[in-house]
This record gives sequence, C-alpha cells and structure tokens, in this order.
Amino acid sequence: MTARPEEFRMPLGEHLEELRGRLIICLVAPLTLAVPALIFGKPILAWLLRPIQAAMTDAGLVGRLQLLSPMEPLVSYFKIALLVAVLVAAPVILWQLWRFIEPGLYQREKKFVYLLLPGSVTLLVIGVAFNYYLVFPLTLRMLVGFAQTMQPIASLAPPEGVTTPPEIIEKFFTAPRYPYDPPELRPGEFYFNTTVNQLRTVDEEGRYFGIDAQVDTGFAQQYEIKAYLGMLLSMTVAFALAFQLPLILLLMGWIGIVDAASLRRYRKHALLGCAVAAAILTPPDVTSQIALLVPLYLLYELSIVLLWLMPGSRASAE
Repeated sequence: MTARPEEFRMPLGEHLEELRGRLIICLVAPLTLAVPALIFGKPILAWLLRPIQAAMTDAGLVGRLQLLSPMEPLVSYFKIALLVAVLVAAPVILWQLWRFIEPGLYQREKKFVYLLLPGSVTLLVIGVAFNYYLVFPLTLRMLVGFAQTMQPIASLAPPEGVTTPPEIIEKFFTAPRYPYDPPELRPGEFYFNTTVNQLRTVDEEGRYFGIDAQVDTGFAQQYEIKAYLGMLLSMTVAFALAFQLPLILLLMGWIGIVDAASLRRYRKHALLGCAVAAAILTPPDVTSQIALLVPLYLLYELSIVLLWLMPGSRASAE
C-alpha cells in the first residue's frame, strides 16, 4: 500500500522540533569538517592558485600574488577551509533537507526527485570542472596577455659610437638556467629558475632568495589574492548554475510550462538569452563569455532532446 502524506501529519510543535534537530546537524557537519579542512588548507589554496600562477609564468611574469593587509592571508585561509567544509558536508545537508520534506510528498513526486537530484549533482560537477580546467585558465591567459600589450618597453640602444669596455663585461656572470631548484647548489651560488622566472640563491640555512625577472611592459601585474579568489568563486558559481539548465527546462516541461516543440521554435530567442546570461555571469572579456555561451546553448539543445525522449505526459504516466 502506497504511503500518503496525510499519514505523516504532525502537530506544528513536532515539525518545529524536527526542523531544529536537522538544522543542528546541518550546522555541526560543516563545522566538524572545518578541522581537517584547516589542516589541508595550504595544499587546497595552492591548488586554487595554480591557474593564475601558470598564466603569469607562461607570459614571462612571476607567479606571485599580493597581500595588501596583514590579516588577508589568515582570512583567505579560513574562507577557503570553510568553503571546502561546506562543499564536503553538502551531501549531509541535502540528506537532512530531503528527510524533512520527504514525508509530505506523494510517491510520484518522489520519483521526480530521485531522477533530478543525481542529474543535478552530475551537471554541477561537470560545470565546476569545465570552468576550472578549461574556461578559467583561458580567461586568465587572455587577460594577462592583454595587459602585456598595453605599453611594451622598447630596448634602449647605446649612443652612436659608444661601446662597452671588455673589462666591464667580464664583471658580469651568466647564471645557469634550470626549471627547478638544483639540490646540489652551494650557498651563495646563483641560478635562474625558468619555472618561476627568478634569479635565485640559497643561504647556509637552506632558505631561498629570489630576484624577480619578468617581461617589462610598463605595468606591474601583481594581483591581489582576495580579488583573484573572488573572481574564481564567482565564475565557478556561474558555471555551476548555468549547467543546471537542462534539468530546469525538463522540470518545466513535466509541469506543462514548455515542451520540445516550443523550445525548438524559440531557438533564436534562446541563443540571445544565453548570450545575455554569459555576459552577466562572466567577467567582461570575450573569451570567457563565448566559453560560457557555447556550452549554455548546447545544454539548451540537450533539453530539447530530453523533453523529446521523456515528455511531460510520459513522465506523469510513469
């Protein structure tokens, strides 16, 4: 016999008590996970900084970010740890939410949730990965490269007839170039690290000292870590939400708002809407906007296919 929501009716006080218990679990779960997140905060932060550092070193710059406040590194560290804790605790939070609303749903309504929830999580993971591994690095490379073309510094030629005396040239040395820090280096010896674009040496205590060497364009491209993490987070959220489009349209089709035929008729309008959404959700550069526009429209076409395979009438019958 199929259970009906009427069988699970409770007084308001019991509902509030259950809600309070589940909210406590939703708060305790991320706070508990924040402890290991703080322990692994450094490698997590290093992983998040990898795209900007790669974009800067590929452009001949030093992949270093600025800290403009003594509290900024500590605040950024805790923000990243808490965000990771919330993301890891998301299954627990969603489960508690589901357990609270499940008794009030009919069996056919539960089937929709069983189908949509795994699809939503899958699309969310794909959207986040698509942004981090493809769109975000391309956007950073475009922005860093554009700044380098603003004001290139030309080579200063010596006056006519002036030559450098040989004894002056002999005073300078040519540092060996390595893509790593050589372990056999002795204190006081210099070398050039081509990975981080620095002239480096080491002291007796094993501490490395570096002199930045980068392509001179008249601009010091040194980005604030808070602004960078904010840009990364905003683009991640934008792609995570945008990749939910097929499920949103599928749900709208199941409740009778749209169907596959109407979506096909409004393809041009959908393309314009995707372009507007890409312009709003991404930074003001063509690369990232096109990188969101193309998958967003392809997801719209996927929605048409899904509604054609499973229209609202068939979903209701099942």
